[in-house]
Amino acid sequence: MKKIGLLLFCTIILLTQTSIENSPLDTKITYKEYNNKVILFLSLSNYFNEEKYYDAIIKLRRLDSPIDNNLVVFRQSKNPFEFFNLGIKKSPAILIITSSGNKFLEVKGTNVSTNEIVNSVLDAYTLGKIIQ
Repeated sequence: MKKIGLLLFCTIILLTQTSIENSPLDTKITYKEYNNKVILFLSLSNYFNEEKYYDAIIKLRRLDSPIDNNLVVFRQSKNPFEFFNLGIKKSPAILIITSSGNKFLEVKGTNVSTNEIVNSVLDAYTLGKIIQ
């Protein structure tokens, strides 16, 4: 019985640690320097948790996407204000802010694939949510 309880607990934890929220979120970002940005949140304390996010950025660069024009990287140890202000409780995460200052996409957690991250960012460009 203890094994079933532990298995259920672990499953719930894994399912709640990763999410992709895609659609215009109602939250307005008040800082203009974040508009039209792809913001990558990292802790750099555990590379294996963030590996898929690094790989996604590398893949986006290889696809000749304009990611370098819009990418901002915040490290938890050096930018705690930005984590708090933008509502990121834990890294790794990617947040896309549209040119009008709305949250368009938030990818967070470790149970997300590199391709899901890449496709989500490319969708933001394709839909015109980020101006190149």
